[in-house]
Amino acid sequence: MKTRAEKRAAREQTLVRRFVRMFTCDTARIVRTGGTMFLIIGCNRNTKDDPGQWFQHRSGKLPVPVDFDYVQERVIASGRTEAALMKSAKEYKRLLGINWDIGENRLLDWLREGKTWFAKRTK
Repeated sequence: MKTRAEKRAAREQTLVRRFVRMFTCDTARIVRTGGTMFLIIGCNRNTKDDPGQWFQHRSGKLPVPVDFDYVQERVIASGRTEAALMKSAKEYKRLLGINWDIGENRLLDWLREGKTWFAKRTK
């Protein structure tokens, strides 16, 4: 029989696999702190792909370019429960798909039409 911690770890591993597929990232992990869970996703990178160049400076010799692999991580979602974490991750995914230029143009058109954010007062 599995303990409560083993069951929770198995659920978290299932969630992690789902998040890796959802965001097409290389790594994902869930960190718990202070009763809140945070979803951290990561993408494998190499310094050759980054703008700029890393150099190893040696005394009296020409600098040598240095290339190394690393994981670029970012926190994208949080929640107190697994359901809240999933909801937060889905909202982040939704926001990634928004074309902000179109939204800005629609807002400008809306303002040009004289519409306001506030309801008009009736006398």
